[in-house]
This record gives sequence, structure tokens and C-alpha cells, in this order.
Amino acid sequence: MHARLWSALAALIICANCLAADEPAKEPRKGKAISVKLVDEEGSPIAGADIGTMAALGKIYADRAAKEGTQWLYVNHKRSDASGAATIEDAEEWLGHLCVVARHEGRKIAAAANIDPANTKEPAVITLRPERKVVGQASCPELSDLQRDVRGLALVVYVIRDGKKVLETSWEAGRFEIPLPPGDYTLWVYGRDTYDAQPAFSVTPGSEALQLEPIQLRATRLALLQGQPAPEIPGVVAWKNSQPLALADLRGKCVILDFWGYWCGPCVYRMPDTFSLYEKYHDQGLEVIGVHVDLGEDEKAPVATVAELDRRLDDTRQNLWKGRDVPFPVALVVGKRTSYGEGIPGLARSAASAEFGVTSYPTHILIDRRGRIVGKFYSHREGIELLEQKLAEK
Repeated sequence: MHARLWSALAALIICANCLAADEPAKEPRKGKAISVKLVDEEGSPIAGADIGTMAALGKIYADRAAKEGTQWLYVNHKRSDASGAATIEDAEEWLGHLCVVARHEGRKIAAAANIDPANTKEPAVITLRPERKVVGQASCPELSDLQRDVRGLALVVYVIRDGKKVLETSWEAGRFEIPLPPGDYTLWVYGRDTYDAQPAFSVTPGSEALQLEPIQLRATRLALLQGQPAPEIPGVVAWKNSQPLALADLRGKCVILDFWGYWCGPCVYRMPDTFSLYEKYHDQGLEVIGVHVDLGEDEKAPVATVAELDRRLDDTRQNLWKGRDVPFPVALVVGKRTSYGEGIPGLARSAASAEFGVTSYPTHILIDRRGRIVGKFYSHREGIELLEQKLAEK
């Protein structure tokens, strides 16, 4: 993928795989180009249609899309010529998990095609059909009971077809609208403080909006723990930079739990920021505990000792952290898939992740001086202001 487009869509692919899906992110290798021919329902070629492998739409992508001259933001963006033809470079490696998405903005016709990466010798003929607006509404009764719900919170929606991603969109409230061509789809919907839901639905031809059944999201364990005493970290097999610690022993301090893994690109990339945060506020009463979760069943050997963790971090320390090492205590947790709770889809990467409702990596959790969970911590301006407020409390 060209560097410019990779930067524009890093949040879609890296975050989707590493954060939302709770899997390590890997940029696909560059592969050979694929050729496509776009036609309408009459079989006539479509000129001037936008095409790519996966797309994104919504307010947060609008500026980047505008720079491409489109309404949607496309991975590997191309535009069809007068004969309806287009060539998508470096696309073959993406076709295993992404659909080819094509759309003519003026005619409001679109297609989401599942192209077999093993069958790319001949141009793939893709038929664009009239799109239909799909409207959905998500809510979270558990958070409503606590006077907190998904209204006003970021809601991320992925559209899946045949197991491959078609679109991503992000909304500031529980209601969302997505134009889609006819076909069978699955949504992957989640909010900032909720687990995901994955309803299936079909889009049939029609001019009226398709209203989906209401989607009820389950609150994360972390959201429900806000304001409650922090539980202890289960499943710790070793400690780096410390004797065994109990959170109860840190009452009177503010604590940030940093759930991370050597395998997680965003985790190790952001770790120097956490070093700086710890060094700046430690004397004011801040403690940071890293909770390192390995890949569990995917590990050839578990990261169960400090020596093994240090070995896995050799290159990271030298090349990314500029020779520095983690300055705060790290609890080592061996990954083991664990249920988040009855009726909640998906499995946590570890018992510690399930206990704190961690669904993405890295996740930072702020605990106040009384040992109560404040919630997720973000190192932006508002997050720092909240930390300083909690440090000021005695």
C-alpha cells in the first residue's frame, strides 16, 4: 500500500485488527495488482466510479476523503476509466480479509465484491446496483441504568460480507446510517464502553430506508466497575521491577494500569509516552503498573519470566525505546482465552483482561487514591487534566 494511504487508513486496519478485534496487527505484504471492470445492471461500463479494497465513511474521515476527491475514503483508491476498467495495485494480499468496494457517487450505485485472491488472472466483472440506506439504532440498557449510555459516545460500525470487511463508519451517537447495495451482511457494532454485537441482515432493492432491529449492547466490565474498588489482578506469574504487588497496598496513590503486549505495535510505540508520564507524576503520587499479556495459545513458549519478556523486547528497547527499559513495575500474565461473561460474544485474551473488561490493546485504566476505578485513561489534554485532578485529591 502506498505510504500516504496507509497513514490515512492506519486506524482502520491496524486498530481494527489490533485493538477492536484484539489481535496483533500485521500490514499485508505488497502483492500483485488486480484488474476489474465495472458495469451497471444493464451491463454497460461505468466510468468515473471510485474503487478500492475496503472503504470508510463518516465525519472523521471526511477531510481525508476530500483530499482524495471522494465522499468515501478507500484503501488502494482508483477510479474507473471510460471502459469501466480499473487496476488496483498491491491488492492481492488484502483480498483475504477485505472486500473490493466500488461506488459511483453521482448515480448512487455501489458494489461490495468478494474476489478470490487465487483467481485474479482475468479482470473481475463487478456489477454496481442502486444502494439503499440502512438505518440502525444501538443502546446499552446497563449503562442507561447508571445514567450512562452510548448516546453522545463514539460508536464504531463495521460492515462484513462473507467474513470480509466492506466498510467502517464511526458515529457520535447510537444511531447510524449506511448506504449499501443489495446483499447479505453482518454488522460489527461497539461503543466506547460496550462489548460488540454482530447482527446479520439482508439488503433488498428498494428506495425507502431499511430500518434494522434495535441493537442492544452489553456494557463492558470496566464500564460497570467505574466508581467501584479495583479488583486485584488475577493470573500474575511474575513481576518485573518489583516484588509482588497488591492494588490494595497502593491505596493513597493514583494508579494507572497499562494492559499491553510485546506483540502489539501500538502498545510498544506508545510506551515511551507512558515512561514520560510516570517520570513526571511519580513524585506527585502516581504509580504505573504494566500488565503484560502474551499471545497465549499462539506462543511457542509462554512469556512467563522476566528473562523471557526482556528477550522479546530486545529489538524494541534498542530501536524504538532508544535503549530505555520500562521504569515501573510490570505484572506478567500468560494469555488464556477467558469468557467476559454469560451471553457476551468473544473471549478475553486473559483472565486479567476479562476481570477488567479489557477489549483492546493498549488499554490504560486510572484508579484514584481511594482505590476506585475512574475509567479508561487517555493521554490527551482532557486525560491529563483528569489525572492531575485525581492527584490533587487527598
